[in-house]
Amino acid sequence: MKLWSAVLIFATGLGIGLSAQTLMPELLIPYLPQSLQVHQVTVDGQVIRKHREEAKLLLTVSTPQGALLATFTDHVPEIDLLVEEGDTVTLGLSRYEPFVTNPRVKGVMKPDVAPQTMSGSPASHETLDPPSESSTPNASS
Repeated sequence: MKLWSAVLIFATGLGIGLSAQTLMPELLIPYLPQSLQVHQVTVDGQVIRKHREEAKLLLTVSTPQGALLATFTDHVPEIDLLVEEGDTVTLGLSRYEPFVTNPRVKGVMKPDVAPQTMSGSPASHETLDPPSESSTPNASS
């Protein structure tokens, strides 16, 4: 009787561990040793179309491997605010597939814009002329 209960407990723990690794990899990856971690492929591409529905965001990304449709159901408002059409995104995938759900967004590069100063206005390279001596009051008079 004790042997069967030990086997049952071991099998239950093994089942929970394996199902958690497949269902929640983003939570478990930091705690797994390197030998057990799934290696991710990074894919760079340009967002050519963006479509927002109530609970999901669809991005069509043009990559060197071909087109990719990324469907996001997590963090939809944040990703919608961050990513625009024309941006270059870096996605982390377990392998390249044309249809992916909730890929990891590793980076977003905006198209080139004019450099900004700390005040938010475009940088200018104007120099100010020093005041001329004729405009300063004469202290000896």
